[in-house]
Amino acid sequence: MIAITAISSVATGEGKRLVVTYSEVNDQGEFVRQNMKKNYVATAAETLAAIETLEKDAMSHIGGQ
Repeated sequence: MIAITAISSVATGEGKRLVVTYSEVNDQGEFVRQNMKKNYVATAAETLAAIETLEKDAMSHIGGQ
């Protein structure tokens, strides 16, 4: 089983980069891999819209517009 432990969005020259941190656990509940990372540039319209929604919500929590 793979468990996502964190997702980050980073603005880069290439666009919005998503960084996914995850762990993998076997059927006995033992960690096979921990703190693995995968990153990619978001290109799907739905993904970019979701990132924008999260950024707007985050700004509202820190007094931004």
